[in-house]
Amino acid sequence: MSGDEWNYVEGWRPSKVFISDFVDGELSSDPEKEIDTDTKRVEVLVRRDGRAVGMVKLDLDDGGPTLADQLVAAAARLPASADAPWSRFEPTSWPRVTVAIPTTFGGVQSLSVAVASIAQLDYPEFEIVLVDNRPVPNEEDHAQVRSATGHDVQILHESERGISAARNRALRDCENQFIAFTDDDVEVEPDWLQQLVRPLLSDPRVACSSGIIIPAELTSPEQSMFEDLFGGFNRSFVPVLHGDEGAERDPLFPYGAGKFGSGANIAFRTSVLKEIGGFDNALGTGTPARGGEELAAFIQILSDGGLIAFEPSAILHHMHRGTSGELRHQVFSYGLGLTAMFTSLLVADKRHRRGIARKLPIAAKLFLSSGNGTVRKNEATSVPLRLRLWHAAGMASGPPKYFVSRRRHPARVR
Repeated sequence: MSGDEWNYVEGWRPSKVFISDFVDGELSSDPEKEIDTDTKRVEVLVRRDGRAVGMVKLDLDDGGPTLADQLVAAAARLPASADAPWSRFEPTSWPRVTVAIPTTFGGVQSLSVAVASIAQLDYPEFEIVLVDNRPVPNEEDHAQVRSATGHDVQILHESERGISAARNRALRDCENQFIAFTDDDVEVEPDWLQQLVRPLLSDPRVACSSGIIIPAELTSPEQSMFEDLFGGFNRSFVPVLHGDEGAERDPLFPYGAGKFGSGANIAFRTSVLKEIGGFDNALGTGTPARGGEELAAFIQILSDGGLIAFEPSAILHHMHRGTSGELRHQVFSYGLGLTAMFTSLLVADKRHRRGIARKLPIAAKLFLSSGNGTVRKNEATSVPLRLRLWHAAGMASGPPKYFVSRRRHPARVR
């Protein structure tokens, strides 16, 4: 690590990340139980009566106010929870849902943690589907993951490389009304699936819903850098119905893709996702294009008149990359995937050519101000220039890499 990245490290302190709930205005648990004596900084997601309202950062100094006192004071400064554009009432019945995880079993331990957390969901009926995306599956790995939970785990195999091919494999077999996707390095909150499905039940025009992603830990400067530049993407705590006429004020709409969510925390109306052809097999992790497959699906849904619900109370924890090499690779890949995704839209659908051309000046201004090319992060965030340059280099590589990937993955599911 060098240059301005050292400046970032000089002011950096490891943070403990957790969630604190307030019920009827009162802190409902002792936050001291979440930390140990070595903890000097915390980042806390605050929920009021089950609704996520904001994230606070607190420094813990010996002899200062207690963590509980600081947390109560910080939470009082957060805005009131915003009303959702969809009903908060409990439905008379919850539909059966498929929860799919594409994976190469690169981290069997972290995958087991993800599956175990999904198995503990407070949801009546769901199925867990893993898609083994290796050329040859390994039954020992399958058995190890299954042993992490008493819940039934279905494992499919997709030999075509790439997260899109793996997701499409799960989609082909899905007979449930809704399908949710997440990653193999997350932990979900117990009410995650309820919160994610609720907007889909409220309005048949809602084709997709997404939630927020918070870090599982911030124990290295690289993890904090990733969180500052990309973590949570559009870390908003206001429920939004994207695409709703009269309510959409995004000047980049529908191309401000980072505002709609991330592939680690999404659910779709299965019929709509099948109608648009699933995910582009030439996009996504595991292909030369490296990413952007869920962003392309978002834009296609919105362009066809569908709606996307963003529900900030659908929460999961993501294990951010922890080393400099991993961070550079991830930032480069995000930039590459973003422009590869836009290239795929230009190739596949003529209506996007004029639309993207009109939005380019706005997008360029946003990129210069945010550094991530999709959404504006906290104004106080200072992201090292070197990382911004890595991201820009990835963006420059996106279009040619998409055509390389397209030759390797000529077909997509219909």
